[in-house]
Amino acid sequence: MRIRVLWVGIAAALSVFGANPFQPVISPNGVVNAASYLSTGFTNYGIARGSVFVIFGSALGPVDLAQASFPLPSSEGLAGTRVLISIDGYNAACPLLYSSLNQVAAIMPSNAPEGDGTVVVSYQNQASTSAAIHVVRSAFGIFTRNVAGTGPAIAQNFVSQTSQPLNSLIASATPGQTVILWGTGLGPVNGDESIGPLPGALPHLDNLYVGSVKANVRYSGRSGCCAGVDEVIFDVPAGVTGCYVPVTAVTGGVVSNFGTISVNASGKECDDPLTFRASELTAAERGGVLRSGRVTLAGAPAPADVTFSAGFYSAGLDTVLAGTGRLKPAFGTCYLAVTRVGAVQGPVGQGLNAGTSVVVNGPVGLLEAQNVSSGGYSMTKPAAQLSPGSYGFTSTGGSDVGPWSANVNVAAPAVWTNAATYNLPTFSLASPLTFTWTGGDPNGLVTIRVATANATYDSSIECSVAPAAGSFTIPAFLTGAMYRSPVTVSFTSSAPVGAFAPTGLDAGGISISTTTTAQTIFQAAVQ
Repeated sequence: MRIRVLWVGIAAALSVFGANPFQPVISPNGVVNAASYLSTGFTNYGIARGSVFVIFGSALGPVDLAQASFPLPSSEGLAGTRVLISIDGYNAACPLLYSSLNQVAAIMPSNAPEGDGTVVVSYQNQASTSAAIHVVRSAFGIFTRNVAGTGPAIAQNFVSQTSQPLNSLIASATPGQTVILWGTGLGPVNGDESIGPLPGALPHLDNLYVGSVKANVRYSGRSGCCAGVDEVIFDVPAGVTGCYVPVTAVTGGVVSNFGTISVNASGKECDDPLTFRASELTAAERGGVLRSGRVTLAGAPAPADVTFSAGFYSAGLDTVLAGTGRLKPAFGTCYLAVTRVGAVQGPVGQGLNAGTSVVVNGPVGLLEAQNVSSGGYSMTKPAAQLSPGSYGFTSTGGSDVGPWSANVNVAAPAVWTNAATYNLPTFSLASPLTFTWTGGDPNGLVTIRVATANATYDSSIECSVAPAAGSFTIPAFLTGAMYRSPVTVSFTSSAPVGAFAPTGLDAGGISISTTTTAQTIFQAAVQ
C-alpha cells in the first residue's frame, strides 16, 4: 500500500465551485496537521517541523485539484499557489503537495525554527491575510480512514514482506501481531524532502499506547513512500482485543489524536459486544451492506427525562468500516474525541422503514417512540425513572423491517460512589482522574465520560469498563490534552445489550442505561 491513497481520498472530499477571482481567505482555525486535523486552541496543537499540514479556506488555488511531483514546488508555486511562513525572522516558501480551491497541503520545512509565527497563502499573486501557526519539534498525527482525524486508523497488519493488508473491522490484527501505523509529525529530518522522501528512524516518539497499554515499538520514523509521512511499527500488546482499540502516540510529551485498530484472535472479523458482532460484519461482507437496528432507552437515577429512541439503517461496507457512529472503546480503554461544534457527522446510511413506531413496556411504563425521520424513532418522558425489572420491546414492522419483539432484564445500576469529588467550583485536569462505584450488572458496562468545549470544538474522553472492576483511573497524559474550559463529568451504567433479528435486518441491538452527571459544570484549572 502507498499512503498516497490518502491524498486521493482527500481530493474526493473537496468542494468544487466555479472560478473565484477573489482574495484567498484562510478559515478560522484552518491550519491543521494533515492527519489529526488538530488546530489552534488545543494543548496538543502544533505543526511539527518536517510534517505535512493542511490549510482550509477559499480561493486558495485552482478549481481542479493540482498535485505536485518531485521536486516539490515551493517559491515557484503550484498552479499559482504559494504557502509562505514567517517565524521570528525566518521566512520561507513551503514545499507543496497539492492545491485546490478550498484546501492546500504543504510540508513545514525541517529547518524551520520552533515558535509562534504566521502563514500566508498566495494565489495568482493575491495574498491572504496571515494566520497564526505554532511550530514545534514534533506533534504526531494519525491518519484515519474518514480523512478527518477520528475513528479507524490507517494501519496495516504485517503478515510478511509481501502481505500487509489494511487493518479494518473485517481484517483484524491478532494480539502480538506487528502493525504499521501511518501518520505525520514525528519531527524534522536532515536534508531536503522537496527532492524526495528521506526515510530513517527519528528519536522523538515517547510512547505509543494501544488499548491504554504501552506497546513495543520496533520502528518510528520517516517512511520511504512519501515526503513528510511517518510510520510507527509496533506489536499489539497481549490481552488487547476489540473492534475499536484506541491508539495514540506521545511525542515530546504531546498527545496525538486518537485512532483505532481492530484486534481479534481470528485475524478476521472483530467480535465485540459493545459495538459489532462478527456475524453482522460477515453479513455486510457477503451483501456489501449492513442492515442494522439500534434501540436505546436512557435515563437517570432520580426521576428525570427518559429518552426512548431507535434507528434502522442500511449502510455500505465502506461506510461501516470508516464510520464512527458505533465507536465505543474496548473494555478497559479510553478514547479521546475532538469534533467541531455543530459539525455534520458522517453518513450513517439510508433509513429503513420499520413501521410507524417502536414500543417498550416495563417499570418505566408504556412508551411509544414515533417515526420522526427516515429510519429514526424518538420520544421523551419527563420525570420518569428506569427502575430494575423486565422491559418488553415490540414493533409491528414496516416495508423494510419485519415485526419483532424482545425482552431485556435490567439489574440495579452501578452507583458512582465518589461523585462528590467532581462537584467542585474549580478542578484540575493536570492530574489523573479516579472513579469508584459499587454494584452494576456484571455482564453490563460502565462508561465514564469527561467533556470540555470552547466556541469552536468539543472534546471528550470516553472510557469503557467492566462493572466488576469497581474503580478506574484516567491517566493524566489523556486529560492533559483537553481544553481548559468548563468540564462535565458523567457516569453511565448499562445493562447487557439485548438482541433482536427481524426479517430485513442483519442484526439489532437494545441498550438500556442510567447516567449520573456531576451536578456542577466547573472550571478546569489551567496547568
